[in-house]
Amino acid sequence: MNAIIGQEISLVSDVKGTTTDPVSKGMELNPIGPVVFIDTAGLDDGGELGKLRVERTMKTLEKLDLAIYVIEAGELDDEYYEKMVNEFKRRGIPYITVINKIDLVSNEVTKKSKKKWNKAVLTSTRDSVTIFTLKEELIKKLVSDKEQTLKYKAYQFFYYNG
Repeated sequence: MNAIIGQEISLVSDVKGTTTDPVSKGMELNPIGPVVFIDTAGLDDGGELGKLRVERTMKTLEKLDLAIYVIEAGELDDEYYEKMVNEFKRRGIPYITVINKIDLVSNEVTKKSKKKWNKAVLTSTRDSVTIFTLKEELIKKLVSDKEQTLKYKAYQFFYYNG
């Protein structure tokens, strides 16, 4: 979320459970207009407190018009992904899959990711070109779905950090 917005809004850490409550930030996304991004806790958050954070994450689905599901490269977990894709489909929420931190894995892992997740957008927060590509894909998805009379207000980042 920070890379797309261009501001340090969400606390970033390798420690699981860093994001506790959803963090929202509005911005102007041209040519779409005003949008709100929501960064949520990871779906793999364990323990009793983690269960509460995941429940809050799931509750934010009620506010969404589009979900951005972010997976860390090298930590691709089909179980969480399939669960959320099914939930998005059940609720009629369009989504984009993003594989992040591609700069931290080998070319072989990147190639496997591209093959397995062929519709995913591969990104690195250290590479502005990949973030620009993600923004372009986001705008394409919004324009495409907006033409189907959807009105977008909130976009959610689900982050799985295996």
